[in-house]
Amino acid sequence: MSKSKLAEIEEKMRLTPHDPQLWLEKGLELTAQNLHYEAVEAYSLGLYHDGSQAELLLARGRRYISLRRWPEALADLAAAARLQPDSFDNWYYQGVTQTLSGDYCRAAAAFERCLPIVRGGDGSNLAPVAVWLWLLYTRLGRRRDAETVIAGVTRETPELAAAPSYRKIALLYKGDAAPEGFIDESQLENGDPRGPLYYITETYHLANYYYMHGNTEASNALLRKLKQTDKCNYAFAYMLARQDMELRGL
Repeated sequence: MSKSKLAEIEEKMRLTPHDPQLWLEKGLELTAQNLHYEAVEAYSLGLYHDGSQAELLLARGRRYISLRRWPEALADLAAAARLQPDSFDNWYYQGVTQTLSGDYCRAAAAFERCLPIVRGGDGSNLAPVAVWLWLLYTRLGRRRDAETVIAGVTRETPELAAAPSYRKIALLYKGDAAPEGFIDESQLENGDPRGPLYYITETYHLANYYYMHGNTEASNALLRKLKQTDKCNYAFAYMLARQDMELRGL
């Protein structure tokens, strides 16, 4: 985050301190520097000035996820969805939160709300939703639903620019990609600031793939490897990995 950018926003705030859009911009700048508590405060102040801002509710809800504060995250995301029921993000992040809190049935229902929105767009959000639903359906014992949702992802499915790993993960679960050489190790050091996030996401899902195919030893080894990383500990896949480790007593 650029200090000059933050200073620029705060200078505007001196003139219009009640503008919720400026509080949103400040929160996003703080988030970029991983200052999650400070970002929550900025979003909260913006909502104090205008509590009907769905963008602020979504942004604060996402930061509450990073802080592992599930009830607060769900409250904000549900409020955002009431204001903007056709917003993909409002349902997607509800699904993420409910998965991380262990409420798999409600998580699946939230991600299912994403599917008609995805079909009305360019298709780039299909792979992330399919991966989360596959994960949930398999844990709920709904194998046929899992196979159906993952079947919709092909090599021609558009990649999501902010999360390109999901298509290859979907193909792995589908059986159209091999586990050997699946993880791009160079992502940790290739200079892309999001590279470690992609690496963690791919590593977790490969660990889950091995576990679902009965190779618990390989799965546990990957989870232990993730535990040692000091990068992107706020990543959803990292949180899932820690949950799985706790359940397995690792």
